[in-house]
Amino acid sequence: AEAEEVTERVELKAEALENVIPPDGKVPVPEDMKMLTGDLNIVYVTWSVQYEIFNGEEYLFRATDVQRILRDVAVVAMRIAVGDRLDYEILSTGRDEVALEAKLMMQEMLDRYKLGLRITGVIIQDANPPDPVKAAFHMVNRAKQEMENSIHQAEAEYNSILPQTYGKAERLLAEANAYAVELGNRSK
Repeated sequence: AEAEEVTERVELKAEALENVIPPDGKVPVPEDMKMLTGDLNIVYVTWSVQYEIFNGEEYLFRATDVQRILRDVAVVAMRIAVGDRLDYEILSTGRDEVALEAKLMMQEMLDRYKLGLRITGVIIQDANPPDPVKAAFHMVNRAKQEMENSIHQAEAEYNSILPQTYGKAERLLAEANAYAVELGNRSK
């Protein structure tokens, strides 16, 4: 009994040491969060899975550790969904698509295992590039925003100048036609 108690204390101490913030203040990223994208970049993704038990018998008697299976299924589905996309999609606009794809994959796998669970939601809480490239990523985002702003300004200028130019051209054509008619009348 004492040996078991000592082993348990050592395990708890080791677990506590894993959760201590290092002196540099950077908390290590859990392996489950590190994802490889379709363009071979690394993105850190945090997400949550919401589920409900719809069949208690299957939930209780089909597997010994349903929580662990659910966690593994969630990690696999999220890695596949993230791996099918480019990094900028995950970091910006494609989060909802990734979450939906992961939810559908999770439900398909859980149905295959018959665990009595229904996935009600997958929420991507955060997605970030690794710290060493975060500054470069933000610079690229700023450059893209500046590019989009320049394009919108150019389109606005185009849309304001073009109608004026067409109006001037039509006025000049009308004046030229009127002058031609006037010259024709004078000559007659």
